[in-house]
Amino acid sequence: MVNFKDFWLKFNFFDYNAFNITNILGAAFKILVIFILIKVFARIGNRFIAGIFDPSKYNRRLKIKQRQANTLKVLTQSVLRYILYFIGIIMILQTFGVKTDSLLASAGILGLAVSFGAKNLVRDVITGFFLIFEDQFSVGEYVKVAGVAGIVEETGLRITKIRDFGGELHIVPNGLIEQV
Repeated sequence: MVNFKDFWLKFNFFDYNAFNITNILGAAFKILVIFILIKVFARIGNRFIAGIFDPSKYNRRLKIKQRQANTLKVLTQSVLRYILYFIGIIMILQTFGVKTDSLLASAGILGLAVSFGAKNLVRDVITGFFLIFEDQFSVGEYVKVAGVAGIVEETGLRITKIRDFGGELHIVPNGLIEQV
């Protein structure tokens, strides 16, 4: 018969002595508090970000257009949300007694490996961010980029859609746009 206490102690993932009714109720309370705090910080952060990109104020402070402000607002709110979720998951795992030191180190190494593997995707998104932020071109304008000329139908963080005069739609990754 398998002795689970010896199994968990052998691999040293959990603190087996922490599993009694008092600690379980305490852990449930801590998890509830973590969820509430993440929700509160997300709301506060989203309001702060929305205040920065408020249409009545951003013309004076940031000197950007409403379309750019909306894109940057959504992007910043998404980054905040992912950071808060990651912190919350780590805190919940620590509540259960999981040692997160090696998990955080592994996440750093995995992030580095993914960044090398997704180099083109990262390049496209960063270029798209600066295309929108610097307002290099807008929807409806005639442009010539990456060997394609036509009217811009859509500009996103990763791709730009351009329709030429023959009616053909070209989808150009933003990383390939070097000159407009």
